[in-house]
Amino acid sequence: MKHETYLSHQDYSFGLFGAVGLSIPFFYLWNWLAPIYMSWLPSLYIHLPFWHTVGLFVLIAIIRATIFPPALFTKKLKYFHC
Repeated sequence: MKHETYLSHQDYSFGLFGAVGLSIPFFYLWNWLAPIYMSWLPSLYIHLPFWHTVGLFVLIAIIRATIFPPALFTKKLKYFHC
């Protein structure tokens, strides 16, 4: 019987590429529009570094998976009879 794992290395790499892909437009839009429309914010929040935006999207994905677990985690595997 084939051993099934919950998440493979491909799932993590897709998640990382997804976070990088989403953070590219967010990074440019935020650093372009924040100085114009949010000038009242401290400069720390107006000019976000790129890897901080990637970390933000990774953190959002972790929180979302914690609150709303995917069906992969909730289904019972066939060979575990408890």
